[in-house]
Amino acid sequence: MSKLIPLIAGILILALGYFIYYSFLAKQQPTDSPPFPIVDYFACSDNCPGPKEKYMVKIYQGVTDKDECLKIGGEPYTYTGWGTFNICLVK
Repeated sequence: MSKLIPLIAGILILALGYFIYYSFLAKQQPTDSPPFPIVDYFACSDNCPGPKEKYMVKIYQGVTDKDECLKIGGEPYTYTGWGTFNICLVK
C-alpha cells in the first residue's frame, strides 16, 4: 500500500504536466503547416469545355470568405454555373 501512493502521485503529476503542456504551451508554438488544408479542386459547375485539367486549381479547403482568404495569403475567386461559388485560390 505504501508503494502505491507514490506511484499514483507520479501518474497524477505526469497527467497534470501533459495537460498543462498541450493546453497552453503547444498552442503557442509556431507551425509551418497552412491554416487550412490545400486541396485540388474542380472549379467549374456548368459548361466545362476542354480537358478537366483546365479547371483544376489548388484551393484552401473550407475558406469561402474574401477577407479570411486575403488574411491567409490566398486569392479570392468566384465562379458561377449551377450556383455561385466562392473559393480561395492558393497563390
